[in-house]
Amino acid sequence: MDNYVPVSRIAHQRVKIAVRSDLTDYKHKATLPIYGAEISHLSLLAPIVFLETDDRFSLHLLCSISDQFPNIFINSEGDWIGGYLPAIIRQHPFTVLINEAGERILSIDEQSPLVGTTGEVLFEETEPSQYLKNMGEFVNNLNNNGVATRKGIDLLQEYQLIIPWDITIKKADETTISVNGIHRVDEVKLNKLEDEQWKISLLSP
Repeated sequence: MDNYVPVSRIAHQRVKIAVRSDLTDYKHKATLPIYGAEISHLSLLAPIVFLETDDRFSLHLLCSISDQFPNIFINSEGDWIGGYLPAIIRQHPFTVLINEAGERILSIDEQSPLVGTTGEVLFEETEPSQYLKNMGEFVNNLNNNGVATRKGIDLLQEYQLIIPWDITIKKADETTISVNGIHRVDEVKLNKLEDEQWKISLLSP
């Protein structure tokens, strides 16, 4: 279970981050959340879909037809074989949390197996290491893109452009498997929208 806490000079002075070499824990994830900026890379690999949680949609890469089947981009050794590696994996064990003052705080998952005593240092003496600075910039940029992605998805939802995507796959024995719970953009309805509607919505605060 994730346990994100703010990165601290005191608490994480001696903490190191290992290089991720095994993605076995992602082996049975049918989808991976992605950022809008990644669509141009990942849409070449597999379908980009929407998942609904608490009446809101999020953007995902479809990696398998269900959690019971292996992620097609991870081999038996736990290596990613899809080329472009999604940012959700590259950013781990870091994320951005918002404090009570509305400020962004770089945070670390202390329960991650990457957190330990070998690998990249977070602090050199009392100053952030170059690795930590780079990760902070990377995760902050992802957070910015996440905000823009959220706005775009909310706009699609406002115009009721996200619809269920029913996919049925026929197996060799002629039985079928249904892919459940995924959504897509209604292209027919999208093409009927006036450009002015998008301009007004995107420029509004």
